[in-house]
Amino acid sequence: MKPVFLCGPLADPALLSVVLGDAGDGALAAARPASLPGHRLGWRAGARVAAPQADARAQVPGILLEGLDLAGRRRLNHFLSGVAKWGPVRVTLDETAGARPASGAGLANEAGLAGLADAQAPLPEAPQDAAASTDFAPLWASHDWPAVMAAAAAEYMDSFDRHPALWAHERWPVMLMRAASQVRAGASEKPATRRLALRRDAVDLRRCRRPYSDYFTIEEMHLSFPRFDGSPSPVVKRATFVDGDAITVLPYDPVRDRLMLVEQFRMGPYVRGEPRPWMLEAVAGRIDPGESPADAARRELAEETGLQVGEVMPVASYYPSSGAVTGYFYSYVALCDLPDGTDGVHGLDSEAEDIRSHLVGFDEAMALVASGEAEAGPLILTLFWLEHRRAGLRPGA
Repeated sequence: MKPVFLCGPLADPALLSVVLGDAGDGALAAARPASLPGHRLGWRAGARVAAPQADARAQVPGILLEGLDLAGRRRLNHFLSGVAKWGPVRVTLDETAGARPASGAGLANEAGLAGLADAQAPLPEAPQDAAASTDFAPLWASHDWPAVMAAAAAEYMDSFDRHPALWAHERWPVMLMRAASQVRAGASEKPATRRLALRRDAVDLRRCRRPYSDYFTIEEMHLSFPRFDGSPSPVVKRATFVDGDAITVLPYDPVRDRLMLVEQFRMGPYVRGEPRPWMLEAVAGRIDPGESPADAARRELAEETGLQVGEVMPVASYYPSSGAVTGYFYSYVALCDLPDGTDGVHGLDSEAEDIRSHLVGFDEAMALVASGEAEAGPLILTLFWLEHRRAGLRPGA
Protein backbone atom coordinates (compact mmCIF):
# COMPACT_ATOMS: atom_id res chain seq x y z
CA MET A 1 0.00 0.00 0.00
CA LYS A 2 1.05 3.60 -0.59
CA PRO A 3 2.65 5.57 2.27
CA VAL A 4 0.60 7.96 4.40
CA PHE A 5 1.83 11.48 5.17
CA LEU A 6 0.49 13.09 8.36
CA CYS A 7 1.08 16.62 9.57
CA GLY A 8 0.08 18.92 12.40
CA PRO A 9 -1.59 17.32 15.42
CA LEU A 10 -1.97 14.06 13.51
CA ALA A 11 1.79 13.64 13.46
CA ASP A 12 1.91 13.49 17.26
CA PRO A 13 3.18 9.97 18.14
CA ALA A 14 1.12 9.74 21.36
CA LEU A 15 -2.10 10.58 19.51
CA LEU A 16 -1.29 8.25 16.61
CA SER A 17 -0.50 5.39 18.97
CA VAL A 18 -4.01 5.70 20.45
CA VAL A 19 -5.75 6.11 17.09
CA LEU A 20 -4.00 3.22 15.34
CA GLY A 21 -3.79 0.87 18.30
CA ASP A 22 -2.01 -2.44 17.71
CA ALA A 23 -2.71 -2.09 14.00
CA GLY A 24 -0.16 0.70 13.73
CA ASP A 25 2.73 -0.67 15.78
CA GLY A 26 4.87 -1.64 12.80
CA ALA A 27 4.16 1.49 10.79
CA LEU A 28 4.83 3.79 13.75
CA ALA A 29 8.12 2.06 14.50
CA ALA A 30 9.23 2.64 10.91
CA ALA A 31 7.86 6.19 10.62
CA ARG A 32 10.28 8.76 9.23
CA PRO A 33 10.25 12.56 8.96
CA ALA A 34 8.77 14.12 5.84
CA SER A 35 7.63 17.54 4.77
CA LEU A 36 5.17 19.27 2.48
CA PRO A 37 7.14 21.87 0.47
CA GLY A 38 5.63 25.20 -0.48
CA HIS A 39 3.22 25.29 2.48
CA ARG A 40 3.02 26.31 6.10
CA LEU A 41 0.63 25.08 8.78
CA GLY A 42 -1.63 27.82 10.11
CA TRP A 43 -5.14 28.89 10.98
CA ARG A 44 -7.93 28.68 8.47
CA ALA A 45 -9.91 31.90 8.71
CA GLY A 46 -13.23 31.66 10.53
CA ALA A 47 -12.77 28.16 11.94
CA ARG A 48 -10.79 26.15 14.48
CA VAL A 49 -8.83 24.53 11.68
CA ALA A 50 -5.11 24.06 11.30
CA ALA A 51 -4.38 23.51 7.64
CA PRO A 52 -1.49 23.75 5.17
CA GLN A 53 -1.51 27.06 3.33
CA ALA A 54 0.52 28.03 0.30
CA ASP A 55 3.85 29.62 1.16
CA ALA A 56 6.65 29.13 -1.37
CA ARG A 57 9.34 29.73 1.27
CA ALA A 58 8.05 27.31 3.90
CA GLN A 59 7.37 23.65 4.42
CA VAL A 60 5.02 21.71 6.70
CA PRO A 61 6.85 19.10 8.79
CA GLY A 62 5.22 15.75 9.35
CA ILE A 63 5.84 12.03 9.29
CA LEU A 64 5.59 9.36 6.65
CA LEU A 65 3.97 6.05 7.55
CA GLU A 66 4.95 3.20 5.28
CA GLY A 67 3.44 -0.25 5.58
CA LEU A 68 0.25 0.89 7.31
CA ASP A 69 -2.12 -2.01 6.70
CA LEU A 70 -5.82 -1.88 5.95
CA ALA A 71 -6.77 -2.27 9.63
CA GLY A 72 -4.66 0.76 10.54
CA ARG A 73 -6.08 2.78 7.65
CA ARG A 74 -9.63 1.94 8.70
CA ARG A 75 -8.93 3.16 12.24
CA LEU A 76 -7.26 6.33 10.97
CA ASN A 77 -10.15 7.04 8.62
CA HIS A 78 -12.68 6.52 11.44
CA PHE A 79 -10.87 9.10 13.55
CA LEU A 80 -10.43 11.63 10.75
CA SER A 81 -13.94 11.41 9.34
CA GLY A 82 -15.48 11.77 12.79
CA VAL A 83 -13.25 14.29 14.53
CA ALA A 84 -12.42 16.47 11.58
CA LYS A 85 -15.14 15.40 9.11
CA TRP A 86 -12.23 15.59 6.69
CA GLY A 87 -11.05 13.01 4.25
CA PRO A 88 -7.48 12.28 3.12
CA VAL A 89 -5.81 14.39 0.44
CA ARG A 90 -3.74 12.70 -2.23
CA VAL A 91 -0.05 13.52 -1.99
CA THR A 92 2.93 12.34 -3.97
CA LEU A 93 6.44 11.78 -2.72
CA ASP A 94 9.40 13.65 -4.10
CA GLU A 95 12.98 12.42 -4.25
CA THR A 96 13.79 13.79 -0.79
CA ALA A 97 11.01 11.84 0.90
CA GLY A 98 9.00 14.97 1.27
CA ALA A 99 5.45 15.30 0.07
CA ARG A 100 3.69 17.67 -2.29
CA PRO A 101 0.08 17.92 -3.38
CA ALA A 102 -0.72 15.78 -6.38
CA SER A 103 -1.90 17.83 -9.32
CA GLY A 104 -5.65 18.02 -9.57
CA ALA A 105 -6.22 16.00 -6.40
CA GLY A 106 -9.14 16.84 -4.18
CA LEU A 107 -10.68 15.64 -0.96
CA ALA A 108 -11.88 12.08 -0.76
CA ASN A 109 -13.26 9.81 1.91
CA GLU A 110 -11.77 6.42 1.10
CA ALA A 111 -9.46 5.06 3.78
CA GLY A 112 -6.76 3.77 1.46
CA LEU A 113 -5.65 6.95 -0.26
CA ALA A 114 -2.05 7.98 -0.26
CA GLY A 115 -1.97 10.49 2.53
CA LEU A 116 -3.29 13.45 4.42
CA ALA A 117 -2.26 17.06 3.95
CA ASP A 118 -5.16 18.79 5.67
CA ALA A 119 -6.38 18.24 9.23
CA GLN A 120 -8.72 19.92 11.67
CA ALA A 121 -7.46 20.38 15.22
CA PRO A 122 -9.89 21.25 18.04
CA LEU A 123 -7.89 24.23 19.22
CA PRO A 124 -8.91 27.45 20.96
CA GLU A 125 -10.29 30.09 18.63
CA ALA A 126 -7.66 32.06 16.78
CA PRO A 127 -7.31 35.66 17.99
CA GLN A 128 -9.85 37.94 16.33
CA ASP A 129 -7.12 40.02 14.74
CA ALA A 130 -5.08 37.04 13.57
CA ALA A 131 -4.47 36.56 9.87
CA ALA A 132 -5.46 33.26 8.31
CA SER A 133 -1.80 32.25 8.19
CA THR A 134 -1.12 32.82 11.90
CA ASP A 135 1.00 29.96 13.18
CA PHE A 136 -1.09 27.75 15.46
CA ALA A 137 1.88 25.76 16.86
CA PRO A 138 2.26 27.79 20.11
CA LEU A 139 -1.42 27.29 20.93
CA TRP A 140 -1.19 23.59 20.11
CA ALA A 141 1.62 23.26 22.64
CA SER A 142 -0.25 25.25 25.29
CA HIS A 143 -2.95 24.11 27.70
CA ASP A 144 -1.80 20.49 27.45
CA TRP A 145 -3.56 20.07 24.09
CA PRO A 146 -1.42 17.10 22.93
CA ALA A 147 -2.23 15.16 26.13
CA VAL A 148 -5.91 16.19 25.98
CA MET A 149 -6.22 15.06 22.36
CA ALA A 150 -4.62 11.69 23.14
CA ALA A 151 -6.91 11.12 26.13
CA ALA A 152 -10.01 12.09 24.13
CA ALA A 153 -8.94 9.87 21.26
CA ALA A 154 -8.85 6.89 23.62
CA GLU A 155 -12.56 7.34 24.35
CA TYR A 156 -13.34 8.17 20.73
CA MET A 157 -11.68 5.03 19.40
CA ASP A 158 -13.87 2.90 21.65
CA SER A 159 -16.55 3.65 19.05
CA PHE A 160 -14.55 2.00 16.24
CA ASP A 161 -16.56 -0.82 14.65
CA ARG A 162 -19.36 -0.09 17.17
CA HIS A 163 -20.75 3.29 16.07
CA PRO A 164 -20.52 5.33 12.85
CA ALA A 165 -18.10 8.23 12.74
CA LEU A 166 -20.97 10.74 12.77
CA TRP A 167 -22.15 9.34 16.13
CA ALA A 168 -18.66 9.86 17.58
CA HIS A 169 -18.30 13.28 15.94
CA GLU A 170 -21.39 14.60 17.74
CA ARG A 171 -19.88 13.53 21.08
CA TRP A 172 -16.31 14.69 20.39
CA PRO A 173 -16.65 18.05 22.24
CA VAL A 174 -17.71 16.36 25.50
CA MET A 175 -14.99 13.74 25.03
CA LEU A 176 -12.50 16.62 24.92
CA MET A 177 -14.07 18.10 28.06
CA ARG A 178 -13.70 14.82 29.94
CA ALA A 179 -10.15 14.38 28.62
CA ALA A 180 -9.17 17.87 29.79
CA SER A 181 -10.49 16.98 33.24
CA GLN A 182 -8.40 13.81 33.25
CA VAL A 183 -5.24 15.67 32.21
CA ARG A 184 -5.90 18.43 34.77
CA ALA A 185 -6.25 15.84 37.53
CA GLY A 186 -3.07 14.05 36.50
CA ALA A 187 -1.09 17.28 36.65
CA SER A 188 -2.25 18.20 40.15
CA GLU A 189 -0.15 17.48 43.21
CA LYS A 190 -1.92 17.78 46.54
CA PRO A 191 -0.49 17.03 50.00
CA ALA A 192 -0.76 13.73 51.84
CA THR A 193 0.06 14.74 55.40
CA ARG A 194 -2.77 12.77 56.97
CA ARG A 195 -4.15 10.53 54.25
CA LEU A 196 -2.45 7.51 52.67
CA ALA A 197 0.46 8.62 50.50
CA LEU A 198 0.19 5.78 47.98
CA ARG A 199 -0.26 6.85 44.35
CA ARG A 200 -2.76 5.61 41.80
CA ASP A 201 -0.37 3.08 40.25
CA ALA A 202 -0.70 1.07 43.48
CA VAL A 203 -4.23 0.14 42.35
CA ASP A 204 -4.40 -3.10 40.36
CA LEU A 205 -6.84 -2.43 37.49
CA ARG A 206 -7.99 -5.69 35.91
CA ARG A 207 -10.68 -4.54 33.49
CA CYS A 208 -12.33 -1.34 32.32
CA ARG A 209 -15.26 -0.84 29.94
CA ARG A 210 -17.77 1.88 29.04
CA PRO A 211 -21.29 0.42 29.02
CA TYR A 212 -22.74 3.89 28.36
CA SER A 213 -21.20 6.87 26.59
CA ASP A 214 -22.99 10.02 25.47
CA TYR A 215 -23.00 13.50 26.99
CA PHE A 216 -21.96 11.70 30.17
CA THR A 217 -20.12 8.41 30.41
CA ILE A 218 -20.20 5.50 32.81
CA GLU A 219 -17.02 3.51 33.33
CA GLU A 220 -17.19 0.07 34.90
CA MET A 221 -13.99 -1.29 36.44
CA HIS A 222 -12.80 -4.45 38.11
CA LEU A 223 -9.89 -3.62 40.41
CA SER A 224 -8.06 -4.36 43.64
CA PHE A 225 -6.77 -1.57 45.89
CA PRO A 226 -4.26 -1.66 48.78
CA ARG A 227 -5.95 -1.83 52.18
CA PHE A 228 -4.69 0.08 55.21
CA ASP A 229 -3.04 -3.08 56.63
CA GLY A 230 -0.98 -3.40 53.43
CA SER A 231 -2.84 -6.35 51.96
CA PRO A 232 -4.69 -6.16 48.61
CA SER A 233 -8.46 -5.93 48.66
CA PRO A 234 -10.51 -8.55 46.84
CA VAL A 235 -11.17 -7.71 43.20
CA VAL A 236 -14.26 -5.52 43.29
CA LYS A 237 -16.57 -4.20 40.57
CA ARG A 238 -17.21 -0.46 40.68
CA ALA A 239 -19.13 1.86 38.32
CA THR A 240 -18.34 5.56 38.05
CA PHE A 241 -20.26 8.44 36.49
CA VAL A 242 -17.66 10.31 34.38
CA ASP A 243 -18.15 14.05 34.06
CA GLY A 244 -15.95 17.02 33.22
CA ASP A 245 -14.68 19.62 35.68
CA ALA A 246 -16.99 22.53 36.47
CA ILE A 247 -17.06 25.95 38.11
CA THR A 248 -19.54 27.76 40.30
CA VAL A 249 -19.40 31.50 40.84
CA LEU A 250 -21.57 33.63 43.14
CA PRO A 251 -21.88 37.35 42.27
CA TYR A 252 -21.74 39.50 45.42
CA ASP A 253 -22.19 43.25 45.78
CA PRO A 254 -20.36 44.26 49.00
CA VAL A 255 -21.80 47.80 48.96
CA ARG A 256 -25.44 46.71 48.89
CA ASP A 257 -24.66 43.47 50.75
CA ARG A 258 -26.60 41.41 48.26
CA LEU A 259 -25.91 38.70 45.78
CA MET A 260 -27.36 37.18 42.67
CA LEU A 261 -28.81 33.68 42.63
CA VAL A 262 -29.85 31.88 39.45
CA GLU A 263 -32.82 29.57 39.09
CA GLN A 264 -33.39 26.87 36.49
CA PHE A 265 -35.02 23.50 35.92
CA ARG A 266 -32.68 20.68 37.03
CA MET A 267 -32.78 17.04 35.96
CA GLY A 268 -31.31 15.66 39.19
CA PRO A 269 -34.19 16.79 41.43
CA TYR A 270 -36.70 15.91 38.71
CA VAL A 271 -35.49 12.31 38.30
CA ARG A 272 -35.24 11.94 42.08
CA GLY A 273 -38.91 12.87 42.37
CA GLU A 274 -38.79 16.38 43.82
CA PRO A 275 -42.20 18.13 43.65
CA ARG A 276 -40.48 21.38 42.56
CA PRO A 277 -37.44 20.59 40.37
CA TRP A 278 -36.37 24.23 39.90
CA MET A 279 -33.22 25.01 41.87
CA LEU A 280 -31.71 28.19 43.35
CA GLU A 281 -27.97 28.04 42.70
CA ALA A 282 -24.80 29.93 42.08
CA VAL A 283 -23.87 30.37 38.42
CA ALA A 284 -22.34 27.09 37.22
CA GLY A 285 -20.92 25.48 34.10
CA ARG A 286 -18.33 23.10 32.77
CA ILE A 287 -14.78 24.10 31.91
CA ASP A 288 -14.06 24.00 28.19
CA PRO A 289 -10.85 22.32 26.96
CA GLY A 290 -8.01 24.85 26.90
CA GLU A 291 -9.83 27.11 29.37
CA SER A 292 -8.74 27.89 32.93
CA PRO A 293 -11.29 27.51 35.75
CA ALA A 294 -11.24 31.29 36.38
CA ASP A 295 -11.83 32.04 32.69
CA ALA A 296 -14.71 29.55 32.69
CA ALA A 297 -16.21 31.36 35.71
CA ARG A 298 -16.11 34.70 33.91
CA ARG A 299 -17.58 33.21 30.73
CA GLU A 300 -20.42 31.43 32.51
CA LEU A 301 -21.22 34.54 34.52
CA ALA A 302 -21.65 36.53 31.30
CA GLU A 303 -23.75 33.79 29.67
CA GLU A 304 -26.08 33.18 32.61
CA THR A 305 -26.44 36.67 34.06
CA GLY A 306 -25.04 39.16 31.56
CA LEU A 307 -22.49 40.34 34.16
CA GLN A 308 -18.94 41.16 33.08
CA VAL A 309 -16.27 40.81 35.78
CA GLY A 310 -12.49 40.78 35.95
CA GLU A 311 -11.18 39.16 39.11
CA VAL A 312 -12.91 36.20 40.71
CA MET A 313 -12.05 35.10 44.24
CA PRO A 314 -11.38 31.38 44.77
CA VAL A 315 -13.50 29.76 47.49
CA ALA A 316 -12.57 26.07 47.28
CA SER A 317 -11.90 23.24 44.83
CA TYR A 318 -13.37 19.86 45.66
CA TYR A 319 -15.11 16.63 44.68
CA PRO A 320 -18.85 17.06 45.41
CA SER A 321 -19.41 13.28 45.42
CA SER A 322 -16.16 11.33 45.22
CA GLY A 323 -17.69 7.91 45.86
CA ALA A 324 -19.07 7.46 42.35
CA VAL A 325 -18.63 10.72 40.35
CA THR A 326 -15.44 12.05 38.76
CA GLY A 327 -16.64 15.66 38.54
CA TYR A 328 -14.43 18.26 40.26
CA PHE A 329 -15.67 21.73 41.17
CA TYR A 330 -13.92 25.10 41.43
CA SER A 331 -16.07 27.59 43.36
CA TYR A 332 -15.61 31.37 43.21
CA VAL A 333 -17.11 34.65 44.43
CA ALA A 334 -17.18 37.58 42.01
CA LEU A 335 -17.40 41.10 43.47
CA CYS A 336 -19.95 42.95 41.35
CA ASP A 337 -22.10 46.04 41.20
CA LEU A 338 -25.67 44.73 41.49
CA PRO A 339 -28.11 47.66 41.29
CA ASP A 340 -31.84 47.16 40.87
CA GLY A 341 -32.70 45.92 37.41
CA THR A 342 -29.63 43.71 36.88
CA ASP A 343 -31.72 40.57 37.35
CA GLY A 344 -33.60 38.95 34.45
CA VAL A 345 -33.69 35.86 32.26
CA HIS A 346 -30.57 34.73 30.42
CA GLY A 347 -28.91 31.63 28.98
CA LEU A 348 -27.76 30.28 25.63
CA ASP A 349 -30.45 29.30 23.13
CA SER A 350 -28.00 26.81 21.63
CA GLU A 351 -28.02 24.93 24.94
CA ALA A 352 -31.77 25.37 25.59
CA GLU A 353 -30.94 27.35 28.73
CA ASP A 354 -33.71 29.22 30.53
CA ILE A 355 -32.08 30.85 33.55
CA ARG A 356 -33.73 33.41 35.81
CA SER A 357 -31.61 35.54 38.13
CA HIS A 358 -32.67 36.91 41.53
CA LEU A 359 -31.18 39.79 43.53
CA VAL A 360 -31.16 38.60 47.14
CA GLY A 361 -29.85 40.22 50.31
CA PHE A 362 -27.21 38.24 52.17
CA ASP A 363 -29.42 37.62 55.21
CA GLU A 364 -32.26 36.45 52.98
CA ALA A 365 -29.89 34.06 51.19
CA MET A 366 -28.89 32.52 54.52
CA ALA A 367 -32.58 32.22 55.43
CA LEU A 368 -33.20 30.35 52.17
CA VAL A 369 -30.49 27.87 53.18
CA ALA A 370 -31.98 27.47 56.66
CA SER A 371 -35.47 26.82 55.26
CA GLY A 372 -34.24 24.30 52.70
CA GLU A 373 -35.38 26.31 49.70
CA ALA A 374 -31.73 26.79 48.67
CA GLU A 375 -30.24 23.30 48.74
CA ALA A 376 -27.50 23.24 46.10
CA GLY A 377 -24.25 22.16 47.76
CA PRO A 378 -21.83 24.56 46.04
CA LEU A 379 -24.12 27.52 46.86
CA ILE A 380 -24.33 26.54 50.53
CA LEU A 381 -20.54 26.09 50.74
CA THR A 382 -19.94 29.47 49.10
CA LEU A 383 -22.43 31.29 51.35
CA PHE A 384 -20.77 29.88 54.48
CA TRP A 385 -17.37 30.97 53.09
CA LEU A 386 -18.77 34.44 52.40
CA GLU A 387 -20.33 34.64 55.85
CA HIS A 388 -16.86 34.54 57.43
CA ARG A 389 -15.28 37.02 54.98
CA ARG A 390 -18.17 39.37 54.38
CA ALA A 391 -17.17 42.01 56.93
CA GLY A 392 -13.71 42.36 55.39
CA LEU A 393 -15.15 42.75 51.89
CA ARG A 394 -17.61 45.49 52.81
CA PRO A 395 -16.54 49.16 52.61
CA GLY A 396 -15.31 50.66 55.88
CA ALA A 397 -14.77 47.27 57.53
